[in-house]
Order: sequence, then C-alpha cells, then structure tokens
Amino acid sequence: MTTVRTKSEQGMMMSTTTIRAHLVELKKELEGRLARIAAEREERNAPDNDQWSDQASLHGRDDEQFAVQLAASNELIQVNDALSRLDTGHYGFCTVCGEPIEAERLEVLPYAVRCKVHAV
Repeated sequence: MTTVRTKSEQGMMMSTTTIRAHLVELKKELEGRLARIAAEREERNAPDNDQWSDQASLHGRDDEQFAVQLAASNELIQVNDALSRLDTGHYGFCTVCGEPIEAERLEVLPYAVRCKVHAV
C-alpha cells in the first residue's frame, strides 16, 4: 500500500532533519550563553577577587545579567519542548486548534506552539 502525502506533509517530512539541526544549534547557543553567565558570576563572587572597583561595576550589571539569564533559560525550555514534540510527531501543530503552524512562523520562531491566529 502506498501512502500519499500532501505538499505540506512532504515539506514537513523533508525538513525534519533541518528543523532538528536548527533547534540543536539554538540549544547549544543558549547553553553556552548560560554557562558564560554562570562563569562571570562565579568569577565576580570569587573570594580572592579584591578589585573592589571592578566588583562594583560588575555587581551593577546584576539585574541586566539576571534578565538575560532568565530569557535564555525560558528559551532553552521552549527549545527542549520543541525537540520533544519533534520526537513524538507533534511538532508544527497549534496547541489550540490542532492545525499546522505556518512554515514562515516556524522559520522565525522554531519552537512556536501556536499558529498565527492563536498567537498571543
């Protein structure tokens, strides 16, 4: 028995490898960003760091750095969720209506869970 796929299904099937590669690349980038933030924080809080002027300058950036860390952590969660959906065959479908998410939207936001109609 031969299975016939629609053009959109064929496009999704052909690009699964590309989608996964892009998500994995994004995941590595986010993990690297989080590791750099942790290393900077560790260096700043090191007991042998006696350069008070440098510490004051670095501590002044705490709020900014926390915001960057929080954004990267949240994005990493979304990327991991997208990889899980890819593994289970649920990637690319709106969680509200169940319809396919527009390809253009997934290109810009590869971890999107809603179509344009239901995007908040």
